[in-house]
Amino acid sequence: MKPLEMSDNPGTALATVEDKGDGPCVLVIVKSLDTSQSGTSAFDMASHLVASGIPVTVMSEGGRNLQTLLRRKVTHIEWKAPGDGPIGNIRAVRRLTRIMESNDITVAHVFGRVAPNAVRVATERQRVRLVASVPGVYDLNGWGTKKRTQALAKADHLIVPSGYVKLWLQDTFGVKEEAISTVAPGVDLAHFNPAAMKAKRMIELARHHGIPEEDQIILMPARLIEWKGQRSVVKAFQRLGRENTTLVIAGDASINPGYAERLQTQVEEEMLAGKVRFVGHVEDMPALYMLSDVVIEAPEEPVAFARTSVEAQAMGRPVVTSSVGGGPEAVRENKTGWLAPPKDEAAIAEALTKALDLDVDARKSLALAARAHARDAFDLTKCTAKVQTLYGG
Repeated sequence: MKPLEMSDNPGTALATVEDKGDGPCVLVIVKSLDTSQSGTSAFDMASHLVASGIPVTVMSEGGRNLQTLLRRKVTHIEWKAPGDGPIGNIRAVRRLTRIMESNDITVAHVFGRVAPNAVRVATERQRVRLVASVPGVYDLNGWGTKKRTQALAKADHLIVPSGYVKLWLQDTFGVKEEAISTVAPGVDLAHFNPAAMKAKRMIELARHHGIPEEDQIILMPARLIEWKGQRSVVKAFQRLGRENTTLVIAGDASINPGYAERLQTQVEEEMLAGKVRFVGHVEDMPALYMLSDVVIEAPEEPVAFARTSVEAQAMGRPVVTSSVGGGPEAVRENKTGWLAPPKDEAAIAEALTKALDLDVDARKSLALAARAHARDAFDLTKCTAKVQTLYGG
């Protein structure tokens, strides 16, 4: 470890915004303002727009980030998206149309598959430009899920987090090249900033979670659900057989308690108790990244955007990430991190070894390169500004 509205009830008055002038007036639609990729991206985009003086209204069912959004003076309308039934969609079209008309909306930006049929019909009626952020590759099994995704793919313009998702849209739905823009969700470099880190934060966090100061730390931040790959990482860690090395697994275990228990059992059976630490959900992720010597993201399925790997690089940390999906687009291999195939314990162990064996000079060089890569490719301010340019057509 290194030292150092409003309401969804009928009859509620619609939220209104000031005169939009010559610029866009934006309606952001998302299922929930939670910590999912769609929820986080919608929150970031709405925050950027209001800070830029652009009228923005957000429709969602609420979520963890709602209060912060309200403090930033963003108008919010509480709304629970309908299912696939015709009656729910008809009501949704009527409400969306009314909101767009009353708020002089010129652009609707939907994040994920949130009532895409209703949103598309309402935007067509109001002649509103429809922009859709597609957070990843969807499972198309089932009539309803396929129809929703097809409707989403018919937006005026699509925004994807990686080339991996772009190719999927082109291959699956025949979306034209010019209708898709690849823009990463972005990372707040002011928040993930090693220069702003105080030693006291790191010390308090390490003591609170019992992270040994004398050990090298492998950090795996991921919710404890099966496809995130903790099982393979634990096995790879056992293969390392290194002294004075601790694996820290940080993530919410409440989603799948049974899996969390099985992980604990695996650790005990492989005689790793005390060397693998489960610290649960951690709010101060910048400090946790700074406590680590390497950060690993090892999903068993392809992901659209390797956010953990980007955040870690912003903190100047070497990363190991998946060689499939959006993983290869997140790192500069052998310069800011290493790639490993999913569930390949030997390859994961080899990549971790390379990161742990960096000498002081190599680690400093990598930290500079990683921070520069995050700044050049994933700066949240640049990414949200790029999205804004797509509102004009």
